[in-house]
Amino acid sequence: MKLSRKVLLIVTIPVVAELGLVGALLFQLSKVDQARKDESYTRELSAHINSAMFLYMQRSNLVIWASNNHTPELMKRQEGLASKIMQEVRIVRDLAQQGKGSDKETWLKVADLLNQIRGGFDGAKADYDAGNKLAAGVAWARIQGEIDELIDIANKMSRKNELLDKDKQARLKRDDEILHLILFSSVLLSVGTAFGLAILFNRSTTDRLNVIMQNTQRMSVGKPPITRLNGDDELAQIDRVYHRMYKELATMRRKEMAVLENVADIVCSLDRQLIFNSVNEAVIDMWRYEQDSIIGRRVVDLFDESERSEARAKLMEVIEEKGSKRFDVKVMKADGSICESAWSATWSEDEQLLYCVIQDVGARKQLEQMKRDFVAVVSHDLRTPLTSIQMIHSMLKEDAEGVLPPQAMKNLSNAQDNVSRLMALINNLLDLEKLDAGYVELIMEQAPLRKAIDTSIGAVEALAKKQKITIANSIDNNLEAYVDSERITQVVVNLLSNALKFSPNGSTITISARHVDKTSRNESREGMLRIDISDQGRGIPADKAASIFERFSQVKNEDGRSNRGSGLGLAICKAIIEQHGGEIGVESVEGKGSTFWFTLASHSKYYLEN
Repeated sequence: MKLSRKVLLIVTIPVVAELGLVGALLFQLSKVDQARKDESYTRELSAHINSAMFLYMQRSNLVIWASNNHTPELMKRQEGLASKIMQEVRIVRDLAQQGKGSDKETWLKVADLLNQIRGGFDGAKADYDAGNKLAAGVAWARIQGEIDELIDIANKMSRKNELLDKDKQARLKRDDEILHLILFSSVLLSVGTAFGLAILFNRSTTDRLNVIMQNTQRMSVGKPPITRLNGDDELAQIDRVYHRMYKELATMRRKEMAVLENVADIVCSLDRQLIFNSVNEAVIDMWRYEQDSIIGRRVVDLFDESERSEARAKLMEVIEEKGSKRFDVKVMKADGSICESAWSATWSEDEQLLYCVIQDVGARKQLEQMKRDFVAVVSHDLRTPLTSIQMIHSMLKEDAEGVLPPQAMKNLSNAQDNVSRLMALINNLLDLEKLDAGYVELIMEQAPLRKAIDTSIGAVEALAKKQKITIANSIDNNLEAYVDSERITQVVVNLLSNALKFSPNGSTITISARHVDKTSRNESREGMLRIDISDQGRGIPADKAASIFERFSQVKNEDGRSNRGSGLGLAICKAIIEQHGGEIGVESVEGKGSTFWFTLASHSKYYLEN
């Protein structure tokens, strides 16, 4: 049976039982209440009849007394008694109308006799007042007969009521016993039902829940669940999910272990005392240690002595702050050599362990040194000779003007152009390497943005006039940004050069700026300016928009116009803008033009160093 049906059964059975007992109890109470009403009715009716008889006796005495003593006071008392008798007779008649069966007829007859006696009293009084004592005597005789009849009926009703009272008392006693029986039965039934349902629920549900709890505890420590629950109720479904989940977790754990054992990086865990708790097999290849020999050792003992204190402080900081940190440190291998390693440490509060991923960055640092050496070679061994060649070409061109034949002059110009492009390529490459290596230090200042833009426009103005292209600058003179003005000028010159390169003659390039409060990923960012440079060129295909900021990346020229750039300009722009803590991107529609944009901090307090 499903759990929902069991719960419904547990709720329904006690409710139905209680409703039945309450119904029986209400029925018995209604019978008792009716018996009490009947008894109260009889008592009230008898009380009013007795009251009327007592008033008649008082009135008869006053009538006899008044026959010998006519005084206003006696007359007034007789009238008062007559009014009271009439009221009692009316009440008796009203109560008699509420009776049932033969009792009703008897009580109505009593009411009629009381009314007749009242009329006889009025007639006897009138005869006495008129001095007709004979007629008054006859009236008194008739009244006496009616009173005797009334007394006889009252005696019969009294005997009948005595018998009825005994019967009512017996019924009341029996009803009282039944009420007590119902109450005791209700208590016994409620207790029995509660215990029965508790036993049923315990056997069918609690025991099954305990099985699920045991399986959950076993899974929490990596052990497989044991007992399977039968049936198709909710608990059995949960148990099946647990077994399936364990299989999936076991499969995932095996995959994780396979990854950890085969990954080239060292993955390890340390306790609060920075002692190795676990480590994967990569430690054998990277540090030449066996796994068993390193578990239980203090990690700081492996650090190079010159960096030991600093590295230990960084690891303890991660534990205290319950966060994560990246740092480089030298580690002594088992053979005594040094391993240049990069550490990524994260503290787990749940496991109370420090998890570390360690990479051997020796090769990377060698590559960085090679790059630095390459920059030095290019700077000294290539750029210096090319500068000399460029100067010689310029001098030859000036001195040979009109001396050399036209074809020789053309070849000399081509050679000079090729040397200039090679110099530009080398300069761009050096700039990009310096930016990537962090050798370029920005000179940040709060400066008018329009000044840098105007300087950039001046640098490309001659080319724009040659192509009859208008450059419209709508940036406010009062707009300022926290920038290195020289580097921002370099960025804008690059972007304007590209725009001029792909814009048709006679078109317009617009430059604008506005405040923004979100990044390109729709993340909140206060105090930023966005600068847009829009052209009316051919546009950029959507599949190329993301890659044009990569090194040596260019969009294929399909309109036949000359485009012999190095492919490094936009990569340099991206590096400079990111060093300013901003972003750069492009929005383009093929055939309608492109808008290159970048963001800058409007003030030093909004500057986030990249």
